[in-house]
Amino acid sequence: MSYQKDYYAILQVNRSATQDEIERAYKRLSEAYHPDTSQKKRAAQRHADVQEAYEALKDPRKRRQYDRQMAGARAVAGGMAPADVLSNRFILLSGGIIVVSIAVILGLVLLLGGGGSGESVANATTPAGSPTPTPFGQTPAPTPPASPPAVAGQPTTFPDGLQLITIQDGTGPNPGPTDAVTMNYSGWLQATGSLFDSSFNPGRTPFSFTLGQTPPAVIAGWEEGVPQMKVGGKYRLIIPSALGYGDTGQGSIIPGGSTLIFDIDLLMIGTPTPTPVPTVTANATVVPSSTAPPTDTPTPAAS
Repeated sequence: MSYQKDYYAILQVNRSATQDEIERAYKRLSEAYHPDTSQKKRAAQRHADVQEAYEALKDPRKRRQYDRQMAGARAVAGGMAPADVLSNRFILLSGGIIVVSIAVILGLVLLLGGGGSGESVANATTPAGSPTPTPFGQTPAPTPPASPPAVAGQPTTFPDGLQLITIQDGTGPNPGPTDAVTMNYSGWLQATGSLFDSSFNPGRTPFSFTLGQTPPAVIAGWEEGVPQMKVGGKYRLIIPSALGYGDTGQGSIIPGGSTLIFDIDLLMIGTPTPTPVPTVTANATVVPSSTAPPTDTPTPAAS
C-alpha cells in the first residue's frame, strides 16, 4: 500500500474515527463515485482512492500499521499532521471543556437577545445537511450544523498543508488578489467537531472582507483558499494551525494548535449595498479586524 496518501482525508474522517464511521464514510463515497453510476469528473480514480483507503483502514491491524508509517513520515519531516491532535488525551479533554463553554455562551446569547457582529467569514452549504445560502436580509437564517457534515469530493492539498474540497463548483469568476468578497460560512474545530462560529448565527449577515490587505484582514488559510473559489460555489477549507491561529489560538474558543474546518459559500465579489456596519458587543462572535480589541471569541484576522 502507498503511505503517501492521507487515507483519512480521502474518506473524510478524523484519525480518531470509529470503525463504524469508517464503514459509513466508505459506503457513502463508494456509491457517490461508483464508475457505473456516477457522473462526477474522475469518478473512477476517486472510487479507486476510496477503495484503497478503505482497505487500509477497515482492518484494525492494517490501520495501526498505517498510522505508525504516517507518524514516522511526519517525524522525519519534522512536524505533526493536524489530525494528530486527536491522539492527545489532554487536547481531547480541553475540547470537551470547550464544547461545554460554547453551550454556556450560546445560552447567554439567547437569554440576552442574541446577535453579534454584522460581518462574517464564510458560509457552509453541503448536500448532506449544511445550510443553504440566505438572501441578504432574509429572516430567519438557517441554523448551522453543530458538527461538520459529510461531503463528497477529493481534497486538493497545497504544499503548506491547506486542503480545499469543492462541494459544488461555482459558475462565476475567481476573486482577484485584492478583491473584496462577500460570503457565508460556518467553522468547526477538527479535533472535537464542535461549531465555533457561523454567519448563520442569530443577528448575523454575510461576511465581507478585502483580500491582500496589510496587515491581512483574515487568517492565512483564507487568504490562500478563497481566491481558488468561484462565485456561486460551495467549498470546504481544512486549515492547519500554522495557517490559522497557530500555537497561541484565539481566546478560550480556539485552542492553540487547532486545525479548523470551514464550509464556505462565496456569494459575490464586492460587498452588498449598503455594506453592513460591524458592531462589536459583549456577544460579538467575530471581529473582522486585526486591530480590534481582544475577545474570547475568534477573529478572522491572522495572529
